Amino acid sequence: MKTYLSLVLMLASMLAYTPARGLERGYFGFNAGSMGIDEPGNDPAANFGLTIGGIITKQGSTSLGLEAQLTTTLIEGNTSVGGRDWEIDSLGLYGALRLGAEACFKLKGGYGKWQIITDSATTDENDFSWGLGFGLPMRSGNMLEIEYTIIGEINNRDIRYISLTYLFK
Repeated sequence: MKTYLSLVLMLASMLAYTPARGLERGYFGFNAGSMGIDEPGNDPAANFGLTIGGIITKQGSTSLGLEAQLTTTLIEGNTSVGGRDWEIDSLGLYGALRLGAEACFKLKGGYGKWQIITDSATTDENDFSWGLGFGLPMRSGNMLEIEYTIIGEINNRDIRYISLTYLFK
């Protein structure tokens, strides 16, 4: 988890001066949701995390940006084999495409790294990660997004994160 946090803090410091980096606008936010493995009988974990990013280019109602997402487990899930508890920490570095002037459709893809911890083992993996979502603007100028993200795959089973993110712009 310390490695993940270091990477996110490094990206946050890079985005702190968005005009100097050629980014039009930076943002950060918090996400929470259900992290699960697509396997019958497994109960999902409840994760909470941080999202930071910035817009690289904007053409009309379409924007392309860079985004990092870090999550950690708040409430452990339960496995179908032996009833063991499990938790997951994840880090994703994405290119994010948003389509829409007000409400927007979001598509993201990039690098995902995760660590699954059970009562008896720890597994570290990385893989291509992708997701899609829908964002709604708030009166404050901030954004509320609902997303479905495939963090990666383990034993031919998808690791999915269904989350709600509040972005401060």
